[in-house]
Amino acid sequence: MNQPAQAGVQGLNELYHMVAHGQNNALAVKRYEREARTLLARDGMAPAFAWLAIGAATFLQGKHSESVEALSNAVKLAPQDEPVLGNACSIFSIAGETELAVDAAHRLLGIVVTRDGKLGALRALEKALRFEEVLEMGEKVNLQFSDAYRESAASLLSIANAHGATPDLRAKLIDAAAEAVRSRGCIVRQSTLVQVDDQLRYELFIDETARRCAEMNFAIAQALYEKFDDPVPEFVTFSCRPLSSFQFNGDIIEVHR
Repeated sequence: MNQPAQAGVQGLNELYHMVAHGQNNALAVKRYEREARTLLARDGMAPAFAWLAIGAATFLQGKHSESVEALSNAVKLAPQDEPVLGNACSIFSIAGETELAVDAAHRLLGIVVTRDGKLGALRALEKALRFEEVLEMGEKVNLQFSDAYRESAASLLSIANAHGATPDLRAKLIDAAAEAVRSRGCIVRQSTLVQVDDQLRYELFIDETARRCAEMNFAIAQALYEKFDDPVPEFVTFSCRPLSSFQFNGDIIEVHR
């Protein structure tokens, strides 16, 4: 396999920096996408990394289906590469493609990866609300959790189980909330999971005003109650917030090859 061209690598890392920090530079994003497509066509960059760059660029442009297809291509071409899996996993998670995010996280935890790679995979499982798997897989990869975290996870799972909120249902709730936002012309730029007492709040960050976010909150609630008999608000609720309020708190898996 060809190694990534240096210009392509620089663009790829810059794209993922923008994704991670909830930033966007429309001109630069389009330029990096053109470069990645050119390198892909000329066989001037490892195809998986070119598709990864295209996936990030199209995500930033709000082209959801194109982004998912490009990132899926990257994972198929490099199913055991940590930067590919880690970065694809993070965007799948933000975009509300929960099953794809969980699959990428499982792949990451199935290979020898760095501590940051393991933590990233576990964060993706946590954001998918799969706390059972977080605790189980954390033990398997020798990552320790505090007693407080274990108690909190057990309490949340107790609430979820009492309402029949299976892992599959939890994933569908997340995907439905993200789709409700996209279907109304807004682009989800980032997302976070916040715990308030014994309840979770899944926050979707969009580059809109607070008033528009309030409209999206109503749209999400309407969509959830239309699609599910019980969207388990006792366990998790969803809300939109202005992108200006997002603060990055994590790590980026950069490409150095």
